[in-house]
Amino acid sequence: MFNHGPFPARRRSRMRAVIYDHDVSRRGLLRRMVESDTAYDVTAETGTGDECAGAVARDLPELAICSSACAPELTDTAFPLLITIAAGRMASERVVCDVAVPLREAQMAEALALATSRILQLKVADFSALLGAYLAHGGSSSSLLTQIDVADERGEQRSIGTEDVLWIKAAGNYVQLYTTAGTFELRETISNLAAKLKHSGFRRIHRSVVVNEGAIRERTIEGGKLTSVVLGDGTQLLVGPNFRERFECVSSPPLVQRSSPLQGNSAFVMDGLS
Repeated sequence: MFNHGPFPARRRSRMRAVIYDHDVSRRGLLRRMVESDTAYDVTAETGTGDECAGAVARDLPELAICSSACAPELTDTAFPLLITIAAGRMASERVVCDVAVPLREAQMAEALALATSRILQLKVADFSALLGAYLAHGGSSSSLLTQIDVADERGEQRSIGTEDVLWIKAAGNYVQLYTTAGTFELRETISNLAAKLKHSGFRRIHRSVVVNEGAIRERTIEGGKLTSVVLGDGTQLLVGPNFRERFECVSSPPLVQRSSPLQGNSAFVMDGLS
């Protein structure tokens, strides 16, 4: 393909992948196989659950490639999708496929192609839902959401004022509402609910988290980067890298420089892991 005129060629945006395997040599082999596919960048090789959770929170990968011993620890996350290695059948819609050992390049290439297709389908569906919610609720004063209808632990319907909602966490096709009256589950996607609450003082700070701006006490800087927000009750929530720039322009609450995370009542939200 030729590049005409003064315009530079645009670099294709790649999807992110994390490798999670206890075997160092197999991690290296998996990296070489994944990076041979131009659709992916390997952002981390991890050998423990904590390392993988940290990489998922930091890099927000679309794909994780896990050995049979590691995969069950990630199957309840909303993202990434999973390619498992020699795990057999796993009861999780997030598993794209299982690759047998010994690893072969052709088999891995087929698995990556399947993963790419699934990831793009999910992204298109998420964008369509967000666009639909925006068109339905954007702009007018009538779109101001003041009440959210939920079911309590006895299954009875009740309304929660949006001012009583502190933060919201994605859980697949559901969301969990953390409120002054307790925690409630609602069948709604995080994208749809974020769009509905856009004019009600809520801000999306992570792919999996929406927060009530009125509940934020401070924003935390670590290593020169905005990494988290602290709520009035001491709960600390991670700010995703794709949301930092939009949030750093907010003039309040104040920025606080920290060399290490807060201790005590803190809840670090790591893309479905907490």
